[in-house]
Amino acid sequence: MTTNTNTVTATVTEGHELAALWAKREAADRRVFKRDSADGGFDKRLGKLLVQLYAENPGTYLDKAVVRAHKLDVIPGQRRSDALWFAREGESELVQGVLKASKRGFTSLAALKQACDKAAKKAEKDAKVASEGEGEGASEGASEGASGVNFADLAPHEVVALVTRNFTVEAQAEIARAIAMNVKAKAARKAA
Repeated sequence: MTTNTNTVTATVTEGHELAALWAKREAADRRVFKRDSADGGFDKRLGKLLVQLYAENPGTYLDKAVVRAHKLDVIPGQRRSDALWFAREGESELVQGVLKASKRGFTSLAALKQACDKAAKKAEKDAKVASEGEGEGASEGASEGASGVNFADLAPHEVVALVTRNFTVEAQAEIARAIAMNVKAKAARKAA
């Protein structure tokens, strides 16, 4: 019986040691992530380079010769993809909101991207639930809010007040992003 107790004690001790090592590793990964995603960090620089290369080489994919010429073929494709996503979306309100809302931080861009996708889906679901809550008013016009008020008739600060009262933070971030894209599109149409 003492042999069994010694074995259990040894496995428990080993489990505690592994848990401590894992905690240290995760803490180190979080520090590396913060450093890499900061201005001048690896992922920021990689993402900016990829954005520039895509601008110079139109198309869906970068040619393999371009990737090899810039020595980017030594960096895994998933890492390049995540860095490109972060360069394009990193300053959006959704991503910044998820980063600020995170209690423990992130250990990789893939984890951040997954959390952003989850938040966007939740915001979409919340917006759908809010629009279904409008009842018959939803068929009268797409520019009506949860309270049945036509947003086109309101001043911008009144729209913000309505959205703030009726939607979650994640939904607000998604709405703000959509509004910003709409404003940019209108400005581009005016300029053309």
